[in-house]
Amino acid sequence: MTADAILRWQQTRAWMSMWWWLAVEKVLPPAVSRRVGPAATVRREYLTLLRAAQQAGVRTGGGHVVVVDLDDTLIHDVPAARLAVSFTLAGLGLPADAMSTSIVLEHAQRAWSAHPHRRTGALTYVSSWEALWLPATAGLLEPVAASLSGHDERVWSVALTALRADARLAPEAAASFRRIRAGLLRPLPGVREFLDTLRGAGHVVWLATNGLAAHQYRKIDAAGLRGYFDAIFVSEVVGAPKSDPGFAAALTAALDATRRRVCMVVGDSAVHDLGLAAHGGWPAVHLCTATPCPDRSGAGEVVHTSTLDLALDYCRCPDPAVALAPGERGTTR
Repeated sequence: MTADAILRWQQTRAWMSMWWWLAVEKVLPPAVSRRVGPAATVRREYLTLLRAAQQAGVRTGGGHVVVVDLDDTLIHDVPAARLAVSFTLAGLGLPADAMSTSIVLEHAQRAWSAHPHRRTGALTYVSSWEALWLPATAGLLEPVAASLSGHDERVWSVALTALRADARLAPEAAASFRRIRAGLLRPLPGVREFLDTLRGAGHVVWLATNGLAAHQYRKIDAAGLRGYFDAIFVSEVVGAPKSDPGFAAALTAALDATRRRVCMVVGDSAVHDLGLAAHGGWPAVHLCTATPCPDRSGAGEVVHTSTLDLALDYCRCPDPAVALAPGERGTTR
């Protein structure tokens, strides 16, 4: 069995353990669940699995951890989706202006909101525009996978009708969008330099992202970024979105297992990335590229910047790195 296969198996078991851990802790009083009973057992199992997963393929070494987001931090997400829709419409000989693009994406949102498995497991954290180009083989349960078959064509059929175009072009539009969107997978300007600088300074880089694991890994690999990360945490595997305390708990368990601490969380989402940082008690750098940056003077543990290169100015990793004692919480506070 390869290291990647072992890692995937351990991640799956870790995901199951995390769900049990969170479920039990909601039932038992906190003081009890931390010390005795199923929660304590499950947590020990979870830490053991994380150590095993690390030994199977997650790189070790280095000092403090910098946690970075993927979509719209390292690669384009929303802008790439809009551009792919625009190019698809133009390829069909249809108006490709901003309004037409918005109409398509609005219908994608409506269809995804009404999808029967929108809130089912792995799909909970998938956006409506991502659902238009999910991989056919994503390890989903058969009923869920079957419900996705033809979803993109159905969305395009309705959207084309709304644009007073021929709905029979939907299969062509769906295939064209998938091809164009995949072709836009590349690192944003300055990303490689940013990651090279972090690794050159001896930092450990962890990726934290929401979405379907197979889809997120596909994007990471297509952008040529896999080699920069010492560990990759995807909401599907963790069992919680980044804005949920469970995601921060998973990172904290991994920090304890590897005796490290987080010194900076970098991402564009005020909800998910800053939420992750808040739940973990970690300093954060908010990439406010879509909206004007707030006043930095009142940011507290959060600083705001418009570019990744400026994020390096706010790195709070001390030098030299200080390893944590086993069981110590991974936080800079």
